[in-house]
Amino acid sequence: MYALIVPERPWDSSSPENEFFQEAAHSSRQEGLILMPDAPPGILHIMDPFPALQALVKMPVAAPAVAFWTSLGAACALSLQAAKNFFRNEILDHLKVGPRAIDGIIRERAAQTRTQNLLHISDLHFGDAKSDESRRYLKSHFDLLDMNEFDRVVVTGDLFNTPDAKLRDQFLDFRSDVERMTHKPLIVIPGNHDVRPKGNKVPGILRQTYEFVVDIGWLPLIIDDDMECVFFCFNSVEEGNLARGCVTDGQRMRIAASFNEERARRRRQQKPDIDAFTKIALVHHHPFSYETVPTAGYDTFLRTITGNEDTFTRFEQAEQFVSWCAERKVSLILHGHKHVPHHVRANVDVNGQHHTLVAVGCGSTTGAENSPLCYDVISLDPTTRRWGVTFHYDASKSGAGFRQQEIIADTRSAMSSW
Repeated sequence: MYALIVPERPWDSSSPENEFFQEAAHSSRQEGLILMPDAPPGILHIMDPFPALQALVKMPVAAPAVAFWTSLGAACALSLQAAKNFFRNEILDHLKVGPRAIDGIIRERAAQTRTQNLLHISDLHFGDAKSDESRRYLKSHFDLLDMNEFDRVVVTGDLFNTPDAKLRDQFLDFRSDVERMTHKPLIVIPGNHDVRPKGNKVPGILRQTYEFVVDIGWLPLIIDDDMECVFFCFNSVEEGNLARGCVTDGQRMRIAASFNEERARRRRQQKPDIDAFTKIALVHHHPFSYETVPTAGYDTFLRTITGNEDTFTRFEQAEQFVSWCAERKVSLILHGHKHVPHHVRANVDVNGQHHTLVAVGCGSTTGAENSPLCYDVISLDPTTRRWGVTFHYDASKSGAGFRQQEIIADTRSAMSSW
């Protein structure tokens, strides 16, 4: 039996974590290995995670916490107090029985945890040759995942490659398949390719159209009472030329008004206050710049000419958007657009208070423009308001299989706030 103790603060000999560390290490004797890193908790980015860290992502709890696992594959993560009770009352007396007994106990405990899961996909680009090739493979992979494990599925834009009725119908068929597997409506937002010819707007030459935005099912505000989540669904192609985007002051004001109206309606009906729900913002364009390796020929050409990969694709007024999210206590921003998965941790000061949020970019789930196929899974604990993210890639671009490549774990203490 293995256990990893995640402390609430740097090592302290008198802390409850260290007391349990000493207790578990001595009482398990040669049957257990107990680990406790001397590092403060935070937003951790981990490549090639081992089972204990995967458990902290899939069953997110605030520090101090303990992750148990076995060499047979079982793993679970618990708060420190729950871990003490679990170790003393269920594990300790069975250590000498053997690893299979401990493995079964940990599996049973993990099954009692109801973590909610959000599948994040993006940039499907139906109509792009590579995307069309991978669509059947992607559907077969999702069949293997058991889509019932996902509480919601979100798509952060670029559903089709250009605003065309035939491509829209391809997406609508895909949406129907996903909703049949998950039994919940798909959450979608528009991307630049959904309203602009080949994703570009040039004044006087190429104009954008919102002909299909209603058909794809975009709604600016979505409340999920089962997940206790609020989804702010932005349209970042409201303004901006070429492939650039922008979320205007007016749009932020409209979404804020809708949110306030919903709060007031629920108050009158004596329903739970959605301001206490986990808040997630969906936007197509990337609010933080990051460098990527070009996968399309024209991308290489443009970078050579301009010297900046974001010249034609940037998110204008991104700083104002991020500040709005921080003031609304948004914990996660999910986006697409760049076709390369990425995450950025941002610290924003709001009225003298420190606020941390994380932006997660999905990349292209169908491998558009010769990029890797990818998606990510966000695990949420509605009780602790903690979350974790796992990134999955098919880097071969040929159906060799999706692999979990990296994770983001939120191991901040229970006292920290969004």
